[in-house]
Amino acid sequence: GGCARGCNVDVAVGTQQERMTQRGHGDDRIKRIVPRPNVEVNGHWICDEGRLSYQRLEAAPRLETARYAGGEEAAWDDAVKRAAGLLKTAGEKGRLGVIVSPRLTCESMHAWKELLDSLGDVKIGLRRIVRGEDDDVLIRADKGANSTGAAWIFGTQAAEESVLEAASAGQIDTLLVLGDPLDPEDTPKVGDNVRAKLAELIHVGPFVDGAAQAATVALPVAAWAEEDGCYVNFEGRIQLVKRCHVPRGEGRPGWRVAADLGAALGLEPPAWTSAGDVLASLAGSVQAFEGLTEEKIGPLGVRGAAAPAGA
Repeated sequence: GGCARGCNVDVAVGTQQERMTQRGHGDDRIKRIVPRPNVEVNGHWICDEGRLSYQRLEAAPRLETARYAGGEEAAWDDAVKRAAGLLKTAGEKGRLGVIVSPRLTCESMHAWKELLDSLGDVKIGLRRIVRGEDDDVLIRADKGANSTGAAWIFGTQAAEESVLEAASAGQIDTLLVLGDPLDPEDTPKVGDNVRAKLAELIHVGPFVDGAAQAATVALPVAAWAEEDGCYVNFEGRIQLVKRCHVPRGEGRPGWRVAADLGAALGLEPPAWTSAGDVLASLAGSVQAFEGLTEEKIGPLGVRGAAAPAGA
């Protein structure tokens, strides 16, 4: 999940006895990441950065319940209803902005796109996380594990900077931030100058990061390795990811949060009970995913219809 290569990995979790005098302190935190062979992607290697990429995730404070401004805990249904109302009001005025993390699963991106399409003229910014340089073996400067999937699902969209600039210019009333599921440092910063121009800030993410602390409403969501779905790597290969443990607290997959907000808006609820159901919807609406199922993607992935020739 740490870069656009999409290296195949196994994630090891387990039960750790925290006190030697007691039994049964359940602990399903990630203990290590090891490579899973896939000759088309990473052979049988992973880089050191990828091997240790879970450490910030495990060390970061988690957003485990819905919250209002100031950290006040909120009932899930009430917080969803309030967030939905803010989104609707801003959308109707054409003054809603959204920043999308490039590490969300395709299923979550699809669900958010379906919701945003129902809200009118929305300014969408796709976040770019670029650090370092490509190498000739594994490492990609693009640290967005699903940057290609985001481009396929959302189409040509502005970068996050343009949305933040619009907000700082007073052109956006409500900003929705879809936070990074792997590293809280990679969720966009909403500076005081931008926050002062916003009437409302809605944060959907797994961490108590800067955007969550400044939010009018914050909703917890599954972090990396807590949600089933798929990513598309830089070569256009669609690959499955399987959760290794359940989300923390009230967190749930991003597609479920988007569906809950849609229900609060009075939209017809989609018949989604699993990531596979969302993938079926995605396969029916985005050509690059046409005809795909989890079974067809399989354990090693497949090239999407929009993959570049020779990938």
